[in-house]
Amino acid sequence: MDVPAHLLNKSVKCACGMTHFVPIEEVAVHHDVQYLMAEYLERKKYRNLLLVADSNTFEVFGARLERYLQDTGFNVGTCIFSERHGLLPDEAGVQKVTQQIESADFDTVLAVGSGVINDLVRYSTFHQGLQYIAVATAPSMDGYASNMAAMQFDGLKVTSKAHPPQAIFADLSVLMDAPFELLQSGFGDLIGKVISLSDWLLAKDFYGEHFCQQSYNLVSEPLSYIIKNAAHLERRDSKSVKGLFTGLINSGIAMAMMGHSRPCSGSEHHCSHFWDLMAYKGHRGHASHGLQVGYATRWMTRFYRDVLHLDSVQEPVPFVVSDSFQQFAHRFYGAGADEVIQAQTAKSHWLKESPFQAQELTNEGLHSVLQPTTTMMQQLENALTVMSISSEPESLELSEELLRLTFEHAKDLRSRYTVFDFLEGQGLLAEMIDRAVLSLHAS
Repeated sequence: MDVPAHLLNKSVKCACGMTHFVPIEEVAVHHDVQYLMAEYLERKKYRNLLLVADSNTFEVFGARLERYLQDTGFNVGTCIFSERHGLLPDEAGVQKVTQQIESADFDTVLAVGSGVINDLVRYSTFHQGLQYIAVATAPSMDGYASNMAAMQFDGLKVTSKAHPPQAIFADLSVLMDAPFELLQSGFGDLIGKVISLSDWLLAKDFYGEHFCQQSYNLVSEPLSYIIKNAAHLERRDSKSVKGLFTGLINSGIAMAMMGHSRPCSGSEHHCSHFWDLMAYKGHRGHASHGLQVGYATRWMTRFYRDVLHLDSVQEPVPFVVSDSFQQFAHRFYGAGADEVIQAQTAKSHWLKESPFQAQELTNEGLHSVLQPTTTMMQQLENALTVMSISSEPESLELSEELLRLTFEHAKDLRSRYTVFDFLEGQGLLAEMIDRAVLSLHAS
């Protein structure tokens, strides 16, 4: 299982009807990867480099990389965030990186870190018209290869257009030594794609949403591998750690191929985004994205089990963005209300313009639609437990009330069709939420 070199930095005509182009030139995962980095930088004729890191990632790999590159003849400036915990991809972070970029004539930027560092650099360099290189320090998230930046503006998680890195480098020893919480986070982020792929299958078969089998396979194949090898990953086996990282990179490539995050972000991510918003509002503490996605995946698997027990599928109730919803959005989302309303309006228009294709679908038909992901769903609970991703809401400071609110409104945050929208269209969402919340009290 490798990164698909045949898809990198070239136009590829696909059977799905799209011509995919992934503008990433090189991906390297090796021990002592700084040597390969220097060779790449020489080939690109880059001499003036800005290295962006936080205190942790600078200690783990950034300082060593800076020394080696300087000794090799490169000019290296640094932008180090002092935060060891709680750094956010927000307006203040963008401002700091942008000011450093504008302070000198840099050829490229090295993003040494994982999620937040890469999102800050990806967003800032895109708006400055400057390329960047991702230097991964943990197999903790799927965004390394993505052309989208997961930002947090006005407290609301937003997915902003950006660009992927020119190249991705990771030192395998550094990945293997990453804190276990970061391995858990990457595992949670990857395993959640069982749900995002299932949501994509629903949208494809029910409404004819564009679907790419090649992108789907890029995500599903390493996902299946890592679910089966969770015990090896828990022991930090080098093959499994590299397999996790490859799966995360391939997920990012799948997103870049499609030009959006549909293959890798569905209802499980929407729950996580909603919890981020609740943390910003002060209702709970901030938590790891991957741990949140892993926990949400447990719940979404439950909702899908309920879907697979339906006798049939009926013509959905028309989806409208009502005046009462807009009033709620302004009360609840504040400055982010307009974006929420726009997302739901876009969803409403798409559903209206896309004829429903599954009238009177039987239970057997439902199983057929979801068959590609059903086996993985059946293996999820054990894999999550092996990786010690909690099944207790208290671990993420989630009350029963907050869980109910999540299941009711996580779908507000994006225009993407998910299992939440399916259940609402069937008139079953409230009932299924009641069942889910009631299960918290089961002995």
